[in-house]
Amino acid sequence: MRKTVRLCALAVCALAIGSAPAAFGNNVQAKREGGLLKVTGDNAANQIVIAHQGNNLVITGMNGTTVNGQAFVQFANFIPNAADVRMRGGNDVVTLNNLTIAVDLFIDLGAGADRLRTGALPSSIGVKMTVEGGLGNDVVELAGLVTGEDLYINGHAGRLTATLTGLSIGKAMTIIGDGSNDVISVAQTTTAGATSIESKAGSDQVSLVDFFAYALSITTDLGHDSVHLENVWTLEDLQLNAGAGHDVASLVDVTSGKNITVTMDVGDDTVLGTNVFAEYDAVFEGGDGNDSILDDGIDGGEKKEIKEFEIFL
Repeated sequence: MRKTVRLCALAVCALAIGSAPAAFGNNVQAKREGGLLKVTGDNAANQIVIAHQGNNLVITGMNGTTVNGQAFVQFANFIPNAADVRMRGGNDVVTLNNLTIAVDLFIDLGAGADRLRTGALPSSIGVKMTVEGGLGNDVVELAGLVTGEDLYINGHAGRLTATLTGLSIGKAMTIIGDGSNDVISVAQTTTAGATSIESKAGSDQVSLVDFFAYALSITTDLGHDSVHLENVWTLEDLQLNAGAGHDVASLVDVTSGKNITVTMDVGDDTVLGTNVFAEYDAVFEGGDGNDSILDDGIDGGEKKEIKEFEIFL
């Protein structure tokens, strides 16, 4: 009888020890459900790397984070059809390295000052990648990423710092900030569909360099914003709406296959235009305020209109 009680006690103790990592903080749960990969964080500052090593999918905990109570988990011969990553609370860091998802990747960073980044090797998403921030100042750093269709990034509440380099987007790209001082930088990137950037309120910075898109719309809304476009080319319309505030817009070597419309709205704004050409109409409107413009080669194939500017530099 004593032996039976002792064995039962040992079994209970072992069960408790085995499940302890999931009970304490800084543990991420990962599981495979058919073709779906599900990753769920806790409210600690989780740090994980999601990567393919050959055809094996490996999720590794970093800086004290465990995955299913272990240092890492591996799913052999697994190219997910879709992945659902929800990090919950805490200042999380998620790194994607050499990751392949056949269809869709959804990432919810949750509340906290979170960071999503790519590693040394590029990742590929077959159809759509969605990134949702939460309450907190989030950083999204993506390099060399390929999507078959859309890329959607929404920082939600807090400052969004998005740095996108060398991306190839099969259809549309959407980037949405919030009422903070967002910083959005896109370079060496091609989008086959329309690109929409909306930074909302706050003194935001938007920069696009070496960028090609089917169409482009930038709206910065209320705040003292700065927008820089350099070596930007669109097949269809290019629209920039700076919103109220003392804004600065710089366009250098910008070409549209249709129309270019720049609206600066209320405030003492400055527009610098160098080698700017629209196949049809190029329209620049200063709006209310004491606005300045440098016309160093702004032209439209059918119409050029510069109005409501008080100072010509």
